[in-house]
Amino acid sequence: MKKSFFILLLFATLLISCNNEVKTIESTGGIRINLEISTIDLLNEISNYNRDSIFQLCLEKTNNGKYNSIEEFLQSFNKTVQETNPSIMLASYFISIEMKDRITFNSTNEEVIEVLKIEIQKKIDETIINLTKRLENFSEQPANIKVLEYNLILVEVPGLFEKQRICNLIQSTGNLGFWETYDNSEVFQYMDAANKKIVELGLGENKNVIETTNKEKTLLDEINSNNDSMQVKSTNENPLFSILFPNVGNEQKLISGAVVGSADAKDTALINKYLALRQINMLFPSNLRFLWTLKPIKDSNFYQLIAIKVTSRDGRAPLDGSVIVTVKKEEENSYSPIISMSMNSEGAKIWSRMTRDNIGKQIAIVLDNYVYSFPVVNDKIESGNSSISGDFSNEEADDLVSILNAGSCPVKLKVIAVDIKEAPKK
Repeated sequence: MKKSFFILLLFATLLISCNNEVKTIESTGGIRINLEISTIDLLNEISNYNRDSIFQLCLEKTNNGKYNSIEEFLQSFNKTVQETNPSIMLASYFISIEMKDRITFNSTNEEVIEVLKIEIQKKIDETIINLTKRLENFSEQPANIKVLEYNLILVEVPGLFEKQRICNLIQSTGNLGFWETYDNSEVFQYMDAANKKIVELGLGENKNVIETTNKEKTLLDEINSNNDSMQVKSTNENPLFSILFPNVGNEQKLISGAVVGSADAKDTALINKYLALRQINMLFPSNLRFLWTLKPIKDSNFYQLIAIKVTSRDGRAPLDGSVIVTVKKEEENSYSPIISMSMNSEGAKIWSRMTRDNIGKQIAIVLDNYVYSFPVVNDKIESGNSSISGDFSNEEADDLVSILNAGSCPVKLKVIAVDIKEAPKK
């Protein structure tokens, strides 16, 4: 009797084990993604984004090589630095408050390399955890994530999903920031000067003739006129304003707010190039930065350019995702989902101060250098609560919640290969 019971128990155990067998993309189908870690970004972050020209030059030179380990990469970087300037000690690039217990001015290059090895490995381990959190609700079966080489990560997700959606979910750095903004009226004079400088440099020559309507104004005196329409004869005369249309209303007045203009998707890259030129950049205040909206204006292909005001010494957002405690999706009636966020006590204090100082103005909520929303502050907010609205689909909202709940990724990842594995036919 006991023997029969034991056999029955063993059979039941084996049956349960078979039913609970971990499924892989080989048995169920799925997506296999190869990711590359940016080692340059890692060292930049550990150095607190040191802008020393030699440091940046040596990083670029080192990045061009192929390496088999973290140590090999770091030794190559050290060699490049010494060949460029033998008097430079690596400690001078990486000494900081965070590193004060491990790197001092007396640390040798080899000692610094050992610390950097540990730091880089730590960030890679944190990245695996971050990706696991992002994908835990994405598939019924757990994702398989592992390091192939020192800077390559393999991600396998069982089940068939939209390729671009999962790549976006994985590649996002998750860097959330809350920024103060400039008003359109404060920025137009600089955009006007930029337009004139581009003409002076001859960069708008030999372009096609472009005609604009009354909403696509150029100079401020024309905006304030009573003319209903105008014509830009060629980009020779208005190379910037022929593709970046200033934010004006029906009365030919600049519209208040952080939006300085809008542009067709095909023209945003050229606008970025114009604004990044040294001769153009010098015309703007040092704390003015431009970012595009994540999504185009509804029912159009036009994106809005937002004027960000940098208020911190290190150039980072005064409030970031590190203060976020909970993130959830909320649906209101038939409208698109809203992402609501709550902050810890430290974040609530900063948020209270930011909203108090910006009543009547807009604060831009930015993720991975794209503006998701830019609400007007109506009153001081002491609760530490905020929200993001942006005409999201349910899938987009779910993925955004996953990214924000997982926190920012410690390293920048780039998708280098995607392989879709079909489920085997039965």
